[in-house]
Amino acid sequence: MTLSVRPRRGARRSVTLARGAVLANFGLRGAYGVAMLAAPGRIGRPWLGRPDPAAPSDVPLRGVGGRELALHATGAAAIVRSAPARTWLLASLSGDLTDIASSIVQRRQLPQGGLRACLLTGGGSALTTLVLLAVSD
Repeated sequence: MTLSVRPRRGARRSVTLARGAVLANFGLRGAYGVAMLAAPGRIGRPWLGRPDPAAPSDVPLRGVGGRELALHATGAAAIVRSAPARTWLLASLSGDLTDIASSIVQRRQLPQGGLRACLLTGGGSALTTLVLLAVSD
């Protein structure tokens, strides 16, 4: 199955179902980044907890949100222009693995359930990315 994408110059390009899945994933990841930028405390609470008063943890959470938005929006734009998806998927995977590794190293400082939240979220994202790597160009 293919999807048609109309680039700026008017020529039609064909996007395979796998590339469409990558684009959908990147769109969702970009939306997650926007949510983390807009409401870092609410999005990050299961992972890092929420000390009282508002935590300086909002700063790195917004950094993660910015990374998600910038990486996945730029990757999606490149893929629409027929760039290979592999490089962007590997960059996405490296961000997930870094989040997981950092959380494992600092697990004693995380609230109860924080490591589990990171493993579920980051691990699920990493697993999705590995599947997309296996089926895309």
